[in-house]
Amino acid sequence: MLAILFPIVMGSVGFGVDYATWLVRKQQLQAIVDATALAVVSDMQVAGYDRGRAQAVAEGQVRSLADGFEASVGRIVGTVGPIFPVVR
Repeated sequence: MLAILFPIVMGSVGFGVDYATWLVRKQQLQAIVDATALAVVSDMQVAGYDRGRAQAVAEGQVRSLADGFEASVGRIVGTVGPIFPVVR
């Protein structure tokens, strides 16, 4: 009986650990994205919208916040663009 239940219990424990790790990584990545969005918007309020500047601010923010995160997950790539069309 133990030989039948042991692999099932170990598989369940392994799945639970993997799921918990995935949730923590998701929360960390969401915090990085939120902080980056706030940094870009704050910079846009001061300097106005410039796609190159917004991209530079976003990349700098992600690099500073994702130190160590990239090594365990992989490369983080993103682009910056307006949500709504810019009316001039």
